[in-house]
Amino acid sequence: MTGVAFTGFRHFPGVPDNPSQRLIEALRNERLPALAQASFHLLDTAYETAPQDVAAILSRRPTALVMTGYSAIANGLKIETAATNMRSRRFADASGFRPADAEHAPVRIDAAKIDFTALEKALQRNAIAHHLSNDAGEYVCNHAYFCALSHPNPPGAGIPTVFVHLPAIAGSELARSSASEMALPEMVRAMAVLAETISQPGGSRG
Repeated sequence: MTGVAFTGFRHFPGVPDNPSQRLIEALRNERLPALAQASFHLLDTAYETAPQDVAAILSRRPTALVMTGYSAIANGLKIETAATNMRSRRFADASGFRPADAEHAPVRIDAAKIDFTALEKALQRNAIAHHLSNDAGEYVCNHAYFCALSHPNPPGAGIPTVFVHLPAIAGSELARSSASEMALPEMVRAMAVLAETISQPGGSRG
């Protein structure tokens, strides 16, 4: 088993400079002691490739998976507690693809391997702005999260997985149209706290 795996997304329509890509690049460059064994992955914001990208990462059996993306409505870190199989046709992905109207009933999967109470306490201790959310949206972020949570891991080998929607990076052009902003070094610090918490007994559920 390897260390914690982090994912972020590349650009998508309306967001040419994705904060989650900037975060992944910063994490790679920082190489914090707490993330010495971590791996960092950038995904295309595309419905077609997200499932295989997520499956490839999980096949390496990371200690945990921390997925990140951007949300204009995030007030601090928007920590998603669940994902659904819903995909909105209102927004095209980075390849221009729009999903068809849903022909199936909504399915929700909770991130049952994460102790969100422990996670919140750790973020509060470190004065990191955040809030829990039970609505990950209906875009590629939610789709990738659903793929991760529904991935058929070997019995008993469920990998703790959480998705974190990021606000805009402080001072960026995107911050003008976002609910909040956060300095990139603060995002890096937050990821170290998340990784340390969910990797410890009590931070994830066995």
